[in-house]
Amino acid sequence: MKSFFVGWTGLILLLGHAAPLAGQGQGEPGQAHARLSGEVYTFSLVANGSPYLWDAWAPGDVELVSGAVIVGQSLKYNGYLDELIWYNTSTGQQVMVEKRSVQGFSLSLTPHDNPLVFRKIPYRSWYGTPTSDIYAQVLYEGDLQLLAYRNIKKTGEQTIFTESGIAIQLSIGPAHEYFLLGPAQQPMYLRKVNRRTLNRLFPGHRSEVRQAFRGVRIHTDTDRVEVISRFDRLLQEEGL
Repeated sequence: MKSFFVGWTGLILLLGHAAPLAGQGQGEPGQAHARLSGEVYTFSLVANGSPYLWDAWAPGDVELVSGAVIVGQSLKYNGYLDELIWYNTSTGQQVMVEKRSVQGFSLSLTPHDNPLVFRKIPYRSWYGTPTSDIYAQVLYEGDLQLLAYRNIKKTGEQTIFTESGIAIQLSIGPAHEYFLLGPAQQPMYLRKVNRRTLNRLFPGHRSEVRQAFRGVRIHTDTDRVEVISRFDRLLQEEGL
């Protein structure tokens, strides 16, 4: 049985300073008092599997829509809710950061690897449904950009018997979705990263698609990045 509660106890603010987010530009001048805001966060879920991309708190930076960046925060990404969670060390509270104020964020999962960088993009789950904003991880960035929506969804359920009665226990797991962004910054949904999909999106460039996939079989994100980066370079060479 899924249950969660997000409580509002007033606006939570953090004073910080502007600095560059990994892979992003400088914040605008004069924003020395950038702030994070959101709701005090309480979340519980009876499930097999984790709603978080990474269970531990990770150091990271948050870029605001103003261009300012809050650096060195303790962050988690809840893929089940598609929300950024911030641990306010000054109050000991967990805060669900207000999404409309965020442009992107980074998570440094290990000291030796590059941080994961996320960007907010518009998303429509089905034709005719309203567009909403989601956080998507930037996997490759050139003239084309490859992004991954690290969505966590219900994969099943089972009835369990507890001391307080019968309950439904969910199984949840990753259901990653991929997007391309072109120069117009309009997300193009990739049901699969394969030749058919790229040929449909770029019907005049079948030769470049064929060359991009040469010798690559898609199994991992590394393979997806390899294909998209090749395809992007081929388009650049053609002056497109």
